[in-house]
Amino acid sequence: MKTSKVVRREMRNLTAIELQSIKSAIVRKEISSAEILMEVYDHYVSHLQEFKEVDFDDQLAELEEKFTYGYCHSLQANLQKNLRKDISKSQWLIIKNYFCFSKLIYSLGLLLILFTVSMNLRSEDQYFLMMYVPIILLAVFSIFVLFNWRKRTRIAKSVFAEQKDIIKSYLSEALVLRITLPVLILNGLLQMSKIFLNIHEIPFAFLPQISLVLTIGLMFYGISLFEVWKIKSKTSLI
Repeated sequence: MKTSKVVRREMRNLTAIELQSIKSAIVRKEISSAEILMEVYDHYVSHLQEFKEVDFDDQLAELEEKFTYGYCHSLQANLQKNLRKDISKSQWLIIKNYFCFSKLIYSLGLLLILFTVSMNLRSEDQYFLMMYVPIILLAVFSIFVLFNWRKRTRIAKSVFAEQKDIIKSYLSEALVLRITLPVLILNGLLQMSKIFLNIHEIPFAFLPQISLVLTIGLMFYGISLFEVWKIKSKTSLI
């Protein structure tokens, strides 16, 4: 019985000139996503390391035929589109998981704390302050993600210094937009209610329920997004 042999090429270290040729080829594609940029760069380097120096130009040309300007920008567009869907899907799965048996005690504990706090508030300002707490936490979280965004793009910007001004993390951008959206919407609604409505004419009996529901929703929204961020940070290339 004949056995097949797997031929493995010996990996070699690319020269400084070869690495510069790779960078120059990729820079011409004007890729702005740090994730796609480093993925393409990693693919180029790992592929070309398998070939001898005399084959470098031919292999680089083959890669250029596949990774065209249009192809790389379609990868970027697909990443941006899929990130939005993936974050929404992951967030919803995490929220559902909080009400499964394994995390039910944690969820009930959080609900009990919020319910107890709500029942012990005595004024309209206190109820509005309760709603603003998760908004403030989401704002702080968005600042944290923005700071992490800079760290995530530092490697890509150091490798591709020529285009560092356009490089950004699409993952961080999608998360920041997701975090700030409810903050902007709810803050706008609260401000509009103060301008166009007389808050003191709204029955005080409804305020505890409204503030409790909004606070619970925002808390689970923020916690689930934080879980999504932890997962994506571990699985992302950069």
